Amino acid sequence: MKKVYVANDPMHAHLLKEILESNGIEALIRDEQTFYLRGELPLVYPSVWTSDESAEAARKLCVEFDTSKKHSGRLGSWVCPTCGETIGAEFTDCWKCAKVDGVEMPLADAPKAKSSGRKWFFKFVFVIVGVCSTMAYLRWCHDQASANLRDAIQLLRSEKPEKAILTLDEAAGWDSRWALLYYNRAVAHSRLHHVDKAIADYTRALELKYAKPAEALVNRAQLLSEDRSVDAIADCNQAIFLDPTARAYGIRAHLMLKDGQLEAARHDIQQALKIDPGYVYAMYLQGYVFVNTGALEDTLAIAEKIQRRQPRSKLAHELKAEVFRLRDQSNEAIEAYSHEISSDERNANAYCHRGFYYLDSGDYKTAIADFSKAIELDPRILNAFRGRAHAYRLLGDTEKSQQDIELIAAAKPNSRDRYLERAWAWAEKGGMVRANDDMRYANEKLGWSWQSDYQSAIVYCARARHLAPDSAGDDSRKSNLDKAIECLEAAKKKGFKFWGTIARDPDLNMLQNDPRIQAMNDAKF
Repeated sequence: MKKVYVANDPMHAHLLKEILESNGIEALIRDEQTFYLRGELPLVYPSVWTSDESAEAARKLCVEFDTSKKHSGRLGSWVCPTCGETIGAEFTDCWKCAKVDGVEMPLADAPKAKSSGRKWFFKFVFVIVGVCSTMAYLRWCHDQASANLRDAIQLLRSEKPEKAILTLDEAAGWDSRWALLYYNRAVAHSRLHHVDKAIADYTRALELKYAKPAEALVNRAQLLSEDRSVDAIADCNQAIFLDPTARAYGIRAHLMLKDGQLEAARHDIQQALKIDPGYVYAMYLQGYVFVNTGALEDTLAIAEKIQRRQPRSKLAHELKAEVFRLRDQSNEAIEAYSHEISSDERNANAYCHRGFYYLDSGDYKTAIADFSKAIELDPRILNAFRGRAHAYRLLGDTEKSQQDIELIAAAKPNSRDRYLERAWAWAEKGGMVRANDDMRYANEKLGWSWQSDYQSAIVYCARARHLAPDSAGDDSRKSNLDKAIECLEAAKKKGFKFWGTIARDPDLNMLQNDPRIQAMNDAKF
């Protein structure tokens, strides 16, 4: 097929197609529907195509068609110079004497007389009707999508995200280029913890020029914060540039706090509270800054302040639970985490933290139940797999313990802590080379905070546990325990002060009686 003509609009394309077919040349039109979407897509004109063999003859007729278009561009009627009949401006041939612009047609060309002015007029009307019908159909599709969108918003307000997603899927079938549909579907997916689908829908909404891009960027950053901190920070930066809201600063502060950058976190928290002094999430992050600096009484004061503003807030319970955990008040911590779970039954982290306390108290079956619930809600929490593996091992079920270790080893991490969790799993399996590779990558590519140093100490202890007591060399039991101590010393320099956690962590129990730990344990609460 060859393209022989590009028309200004579908009407002229159809006129030429009729001329070609009346002369025995098969033709087709392309890009007609795309032309109707001009304004949303780059302008594409309809084109006429014929077979390779007919292309040359078709081009000659196209030249004649262009000539006839020029003649038909008169501003008014014209008089046939042969018979004197007045002819409408839209016609190129005289209906009375069958002459074209006053020139008599040869008898050999008599079949072309089929293309009379009346015929072209009716074809023009047909094309106009087709265009109007197409536009009416597109408008009807948009109205159907609008109705589905209204229903979906009501379902979201009624806390029915599953039905909202189905309704929005139907709406996208009617109008797939409406950014608002994808934004609301992303909201529904995020409520169901469908993280990847929510991220994809927020991305699509931004591509379609969603009216509130800063809001979509902040929502996407919150979803990316678990595993893709760099991308999440980039989204927050862009959102703050477009619209510096308290929420954008709050999420960026969370990411900075997670990475151990306390000063940067403090700055963003102050900015968030400056924009909105009653922003509870910024208060909650401020409480965690106090946790990292050892000011536990200030943390409890922040928790009380949050609870006064929002009596049912899970954030206040989470801060209290963290304080009790660090003070080694197990029963109070379990109670606080239980309050947090009652406020939000889908809080995977609360189940995971409570599981470790049940593990420490010897209630291994309850610990397994909590770890399993955390994994069900968010399979990305590798720490829950580690806790459950310990619980199964303490119950004597080495097969299930090994299954959880294998699941961690098979994970595809993209954050520092997840690489260190996988290093622990490889150390438990005896794969020291793989464990070293993961630790080295976390160190060189993803940076360090005191949490990473603490996690590295866990990995070294796991390696030491699988080595003989009398082993020697650079990778002996003693050298690995020494490295674990060095990591904890580095964590102390970066703000780690809560040595009661060492006694509770089953991976660090080899260090409990080490005199160097006793010498470092100078924090009093």
